[in-house]
Amino acid sequence: MPPSLLAAFLAQRAMMLPALAVINFGNNISSLFSNIDVTSIQNAGSIMVRCTPKTNVTLGIDSGLNSGGAIGTGRLMKLTTGTNTLKYQLYQDSNRSTIWGNGSNGGQTLMVVSDGSVQKIDIYARLFASASLPAVGQYNDTVLITVSY
Repeated sequence: MPPSLLAAFLAQRAMMLPALAVINFGNNISSLFSNIDVTSIQNAGSIMVRCTPKTNVTLGIDSGLNSGGAIGTGRLMKLTTGTNTLKYQLYQDSNRSTIWGNGSNGGQTLMVVSDGSVQKIDIYARLFASASLPAVGQYNDTVLITVSY
């Protein structure tokens, strides 16, 4: 199974949101000599929101289950059958320069203004290069996305 990230969503008020989304870094990764970058798509990691027009919507992403709080140097996916980890990060931009967090974990929240339609907000993810070959198996993490408006 490929390394993946499961995102659960918490809405602080009623709003249209998916129940969960998965970002997949790919199958059969035999080496990590360079970073692997992926971008979410609808029904595969992107956040879909619809609110009243001109509503300010703030999206925050927590540190995940395996990172221990601070995410400035990366989040961790854990091997489901062991203790091995792979380092990854979630970003707000395609340049992967703004870490997406909750404002207190080393990353920034994202604010969008609703236009009344269903809006797709992409997540830009990076699986970091590693000098050593990762142990074979499925790696994953779960993050909580908080929506405030």
